[in-house]
Amino acid sequence: MGAYVSTENCVAHYGITPNCTVIRSSDGLNALVLGESTPGTFQADPDIAGIGVLGAFISVTVFALLMSIASMLWWSTKNIFKPDMRLAREEKELKNWKFSVSCILESLIATCSDQQVFTGGAYAITLRYAKACTVSAYHYNVVANILLVTCATHLMAVTVSRHYWEHVYVGVLRITVTTLVYIITGVLLSNQGSTSLGFPTEIPLATETYSLMLLPAACFQSGRSSFRAEIGKALQAGSLRAFFGGQIHGWTNFLIMFLFYLIAVFISLGRLIRRGTDPDCRRYKFVKSLENTFPPLFRAKRFFYILFGIYLAAGIGISCWTVITAGLYVFELRQWVDRSGWIHQSRNTNPENDPSTFGQLVPMLLMSLTIFTFLNTVSERVYARRALRHSRRAGPTIDTHNPQDDGLESGSGSGNYREKSEAVNIGIAIAESDSNSMPLAEIPLHNDNNPGGGGGSGASTRHNIPIATSSSSSRIHRSAHIDASRGEATITTAAADTQPSAHGSHSHSEAGTPYLPPLGSFSSPLIMNTSTNTNTNNSSSVGGGGGWQSPFGGAGWWQSPRLTAERTEDWSGTPSAPSRQQRRQQQRRRQQGLPGDDLSDLGLSSEANAAPPPVPRKSPSREFASQRGDSYSEGYGRADAVRRAEGYGGNGTEIELGLGGRVQ
Repeated sequence: MGAYVSTENCVAHYGITPNCTVIRSSDGLNALVLGESTPGTFQADPDIAGIGVLGAFISVTVFALLMSIASMLWWSTKNIFKPDMRLAREEKELKNWKFSVSCILESLIATCSDQQVFTGGAYAITLRYAKACTVSAYHYNVVANILLVTCATHLMAVTVSRHYWEHVYVGVLRITVTTLVYIITGVLLSNQGSTSLGFPTEIPLATETYSLMLLPAACFQSGRSSFRAEIGKALQAGSLRAFFGGQIHGWTNFLIMFLFYLIAVFISLGRLIRRGTDPDCRRYKFVKSLENTFPPLFRAKRFFYILFGIYLAAGIGISCWTVITAGLYVFELRQWVDRSGWIHQSRNTNPENDPSTFGQLVPMLLMSLTIFTFLNTVSERVYARRALRHSRRAGPTIDTHNPQDDGLESGSGSGNYREKSEAVNIGIAIAESDSNSMPLAEIPLHNDNNPGGGGGSGASTRHNIPIATSSSSSRIHRSAHIDASRGEATITTAAADTQPSAHGSHSHSEAGTPYLPPLGSFSSPLIMNTSTNTNTNNSSSVGGGGGWQSPFGGAGWWQSPRLTAERTEDWSGTPSAPSRQQRRQQQRRRQQGLPGDDLSDLGLSSEANAAPPPVPRKSPSREFASQRGDSYSEGYGRADAVRRAEGYGGNGTEIELGLGGRVQ
């Protein structure tokens, strides 16, 4: 309702004269007439105070509140309580096909806010224009507090959602409309204190038989804007009791929410700037300049994570407090009116308790938008997952890279020299679960001629290939052809003569019927374990980058070794059946489209289906490239090829990242 609405202005602008007549009984305990209503004739308005409308608004807000709490707990677990769960940006890029809990929760919260922006705005406009002079003070109180509930939803969306500004123009529209809803809500609430008569906002006692809130709301308004006056009155309150116990119900909630909302908008803009990842964009350059100017601020991450966690908890707490107080107020007020005997009955029922009217069905059906958003978000992830499965089945396209042609980056500079060495153990996954593995062959790879922007980095990679153990019952000749560039090994098993291999043999006794592995050839993925050591020296050199990254996570120049190793071994015993855990892992890998499923058809109890070692959780860029002139070489991925070369030379930075087996 606008600031100029009053009895006089309704006559002048709308030609409507609000009836503010009050006729009491002779003893003064009861009212005979309130405006145009007598007991049993007060007109209900289900489109405003109907149980379906209130249920829709409260349900959506409570759902958003639960999603916000879940999102806050998930974020706090990853960043405060268990920081090892936090993924680096490179890992997020590689895992962008998986279901993101945070993404789903935040999408649902934003949908709840978008839904209530327009429904709440529609009720506010209706109250301002269509029913400005006819709405009762009772229904006015209901609408004002329902708008408070919607403001709580908007506050949670701005506070929690990281993707509020994912599309800038949509974000600007959201902020504009939401701010207007906040302002309209403030105007509606402030108009309740615009006259000396006092707007009836208190819930009558159960023993009271009438209340002035059944009169038109225009009877209690002066026609002047009191928004600024009410803000000043609240700020000048001499005590907390005066601040929280004002005449207008919900005014304190509104002031606190509105102030926090303005803070949340600026923080969300800061989060948008912080997430800039393109080196050529202004956001990225701005963040880098801040990092160079105030480096301590970017090192005390845990401290700022704790502060941000407090900020999230405060925003959700304020919203929860508002939803509880406003919701209880509205339902208690409806309960008194329903029992007062003043409301007009339709078929012996209060029309506001019947949710089947058109005005109530619309907001109730709009709640289904949340379900559609959830299904849309999940469908996008499922589609991306299927696309990645298809690309994996098609096979990676990894070219053989020559360090002299592909690894060097232009630029020069001096600084701290980080030498990072990784030992990567890659094995053929055909070992028995209860046996001691022995290496069939070793493929040492080493290249320390890897210049970087501050001197260079070197890497050493060693491939150990374990083979299954055996006993003296049967003789098997097994050869392994390792193609590390494709990340697989071809195993050929055949019957052997009685002469032992030059590589020797290994015996392992096992009770049961002698068992002979199947003959023939099959391909097996390589599995790995990675360990990293770092040395620091002072030097300077020309060059700007790290180098070609191994598809298995090792650092340094990646070569394409191909080796055929042979071994004759003795074999007997019975194959051990896979455990329940191994079967679950096999099923999970089949569902994810990962390699290693075909080993179960070979009659072997294999460790190939065990989950590969986890990718390092922390990006080394912030550890090994903290000063100008530093360089590093790092990669993430299991069967996908990833190239990442980054160097800080004299005049710039170059980053190359390949995803999904294809170098981009």
